[in-house]
Amino acid sequence: PLLMAGVGDRTAAYAKKLFSDLGLEPLQAGGGQGKADGAPAHFVDGGSLGVTLVRGDVSMLGLGTVTYVEGTKAVGFGHPMMDAGDTALPTALGRVLWIFASGQHSSKVGELVKPLGALVQDRQSSVVLDESKVAPTFSVTIDVKGAANPPKTHWQSVVAEERFLSASLSASVF
Repeated sequence: PLLMAGVGDRTAAYAKKLFSDLGLEPLQAGGGQGKADGAPAHFVDGGSLGVTLVRGDVSMLGLGTVTYVEGTKAVGFGHPMMDAGDTALPTALGRVLWIFASGQHSSKVGELVKPLGALVQDRQSSVVLDESKVAPTFSVTIDVKGAANPPKTHWQSVVAEERFLSASLSASVF
C-alpha cells in the first residue's frame, strides 16, 4: 500500500489511477508523521522502513520491514517497492500502527518517525537504502485564496524528485 494522509476521496481516486500500474495501492490511512519518542537513531534489523514519496501537510509513504542492517546500509521489504532499479528516494524510520493480517495480501498501516537516508536500489528481491545518502526533493507550497471557509489555507509538502513520479506526486498534492 501507498499510505496517504492529508488527501480527500477525489485525490485518493486520482492517485489510484496514477500509481496502481506501478504496483502501489493508495490507501487513505496513516502515512503522516509521528513523534520520534523512543524511536531508534538508525535503522535496525526487524524495524520499520518508510519510503517517503511526499511528506508534510500531504503525505505518501510506503512502509515495510528492515531485514538486515550492515553499517549505514540496510536491506528490507523482501520484495520491490516499484522494481525501479537504481533510484534515489527519501527514506525514514517508520512506526507500524496496525497490521492487516491476511493469507492473501497482508499490509501495514503506520507513519514516518524521522527522515533518514535514501533508497538506492529497488530490486525484485528487496530494496536497499543507505543512511548516509540524501535523496533529492523539492518543496510544494500552496496558498488557497478566494475559497469560502476552507479548512486550511496554507499547505506545505516536500516531494521526492524522481523523473517518472514527481509530476504525478505534485499533481496529487495540488
